[in-house]
Amino acid sequence: MGDLVTLVEELSNATCAVVNSLQLPALIDERIHFGAKYVGQVSAPPYMVVVPLGGTYGGPVATTSPTGKVEQLRQRARPLWSENTELQVHIWAASTPSSPEGDFRMAQTYAYAFLVAAHRLATTQIKPERFDWVSQRDTSEQREGLGEYVILTVTVLGSAADLPVNIAAPGVKLVPTGFPGYSGKPPTQ
Repeated sequence: MGDLVTLVEELSNATCAVVNSLQLPALIDERIHFGAKYVGQVSAPPYMVVVPLGGTYGGPVATTSPTGKVEQLRQRARPLWSENTELQVHIWAASTPSSPEGDFRMAQTYAYAFLVAAHRLATTQIKPERFDWVSQRDTSEQREGLGEYVILTVTVLGSAADLPVNIAAPGVKLVPTGFPGYSGKPPTQ
């Protein structure tokens, strides 16, 4: 699996920037929360939570070098497989003063802010799949009358790659490059 925590942090920063540029009220805690445990944990909008649902693996996605030269191909990471991760984005928003039409517009605006931010990220491709309006009466009596709740389902299209192959003279230690977060030390918990 790709690094979903980092991806959601990047999405959070990008979404907050779009929300700010649209002069909308800031998200609660000024971030997108990550994980199902955060769904329904606040008592007032605007609020966003990303919940990973699962995903699928596929064949490798081919990559090429800018010039096609063998030397450049050796320095690129070899694609191993593709992975598509499905996420739900829970969005709760309300207008001020609150009105049914205003609440729907505000929830849509926050949803679009998320999608625009996702599109602006150059690190991965995020494909919107569907959206569902959720009745507040079905989710929480505390939220009834306090805005609208929409759930976006998006797919993160990614790929996993091997470490690049570096050609070095005998006796020279090879250092992997292009592998995000690689420090040369084993990961710690």
